[in-house]
Amino acid sequence: MSSVSVAQESARGTIILLVGNLLTTAIGTVTTIFVARLLGPDGYGVYTLAFVIPGLLNQFVGLGVNVAVTRYVAFFVSKGELERARSITRTATIFLFLFGALLSAANYFFAPLLVPSVLHRPELVSTVQLTSIWILGVSMSGSAQSAFIGWNSMAVTSGFNVLLSVLKLVVTVGLILAGFGIFGAIVGHVSAYTFEGILAVGGLYFLKMRPWGHRTEHFLGDVKSMLGYGLPLFPAQVAIGLASQVVFIVLAAIATNAVVGYFQAASNVTIAISLVSGALSTVLFRSFAALHGLDEDISLAFAYSVKYSSYILTPVVFYLLATATPLVEILYGASYAPSVILLQIAAISFLPVAIGMSVLTSFFNGVGTSRLTLFISIVSAVGLAAGSFVLGEVFGLGAVGVMLSLAVSNLAMTLVGLILSKKYLRTHLPLTPLLGIFAAGLIAFAAVWLLPSGALSSAEALVVDSAIYLIAYLTLVPLLLGVDEDDLIRLSIAAETMGPIRRAFGVFLSYERRILAVRRGGKPRVNATSVEASE
Repeated sequence: MSSVSVAQESARGTIILLVGNLLTTAIGTVTTIFVARLLGPDGYGVYTLAFVIPGLLNQFVGLGVNVAVTRYVAFFVSKGELERARSITRTATIFLFLFGALLSAANYFFAPLLVPSVLHRPELVSTVQLTSIWILGVSMSGSAQSAFIGWNSMAVTSGFNVLLSVLKLVVTVGLILAGFGIFGAIVGHVSAYTFEGILAVGGLYFLKMRPWGHRTEHFLGDVKSMLGYGLPLFPAQVAIGLASQVVFIVLAAIATNAVVGYFQAASNVTIAISLVSGALSTVLFRSFAALHGLDEDISLAFAYSVKYSSYILTPVVFYLLATATPLVEILYGASYAPSVILLQIAAISFLPVAIGMSVLTSFFNGVGTSRLTLFISIVSAVGLAAGSFVLGEVFGLGAVGVMLSLAVSNLAMTLVGLILSKKYLRTHLPLTPLLGIFAAGLIAFAAVWLLPSGALSSAEALVVDSAIYLIAYLTLVPLLLGVDEDDLIRLSIAAETMGPIRRAFGVFLSYERRILAVRRGGKPRVNATSVEASE
């Protein structure tokens, strides 16, 4: 395996995961819309709060083994040590199942003590107990998918993600329509995760873990290896997870159920950023681990990853900022109008993706410097938890203050992460293209924002705004030096593994080349020899 093949695998894996994430998100969006509309802001707030305590407990699953399995499987597969990769897979699956079962029991038995003090709603004790088995389902699903990613089985991972979203739609919405209300929504969500988790683990066994041949000494040795890597990551995982739940604990103390519903509805819309970022960071994690195993130049890989992730994610942030009002009206209806300002703040909080926020954790974990992940995660968690309390409660800004704390947290984590990566791993940022990408997104946002659309319906406004934004961004980004000819050549090389998508991607690249030709006042450069040789 060479660095070029790793890059092509990354491109292909990103596309597969992205397509899977798009399908998952499309189905999940339909589910969210139905649940939010059928339950109303107040009921949707209760539904959201029901998963806060199990969400807290879920952060403790695995002691970092769920991350370690991806890294070690990818590492050993790249070296051709397949039996070692199988051993790691088997051990992680057993270990994470036991952890999930233990925490599911803890959620059930401790709910009467935790719900009144944490959520300030003692009437929700039995509701929270309903969610207990969800922790085990999430643990099984997560362990299987982490292992599949390590094996570079991106299509399988995407398939199970789509299956989960279909199950949530059919079961959850079906139970609500059958008249079970909040109870049906919770049972549907929990049962979907549980069933998909069982299927995912079964699929992992038949595809990757056979023959079993798993002796006790291998189990203990594998656990020791993964804990050695994962334990430094575990506090980071817990810190981030706890902080994200603290947000809802603060909201539970200062806001009504309806405001919690508005907050969650706004957060749901930012899934457009999360799905792309998740596909990129997941594949990059595996790629950085593989490149590290091949002793390749990881600092150059970091620079390219930051540049291309910014190229994809930054415009999504500005797009959500520009179209927040029609999006909320179309998705949730007039009763969720207070979610608009929360969505705009949520979009702003993701702006650090323009300078590498979505790459840092994958980079640190992939090259084995998990202690740096711990450090930036603590920075993020402290910023989020403290910011939520100070801005939301002390300053009295309520849900707006809590959402602002996410922006503070993301910016602090990104800046600290960049400083650490430069100091310890000799990385650098490609500043000129990053500034060009940011400027292109900002100007495209301004074009949409200044466009009068008062006579249009929400659906019509969204279509017009989307078209204007897309054309403006794609035209401006090469003109403002966000991408150059070498970038298009690299993207063309990566696109060779994209199958049917390659043609559509080629149309996009052709347009970008024409814009670059206009900028130079000449014809597009077609000779790719120099870059191909350098790669």
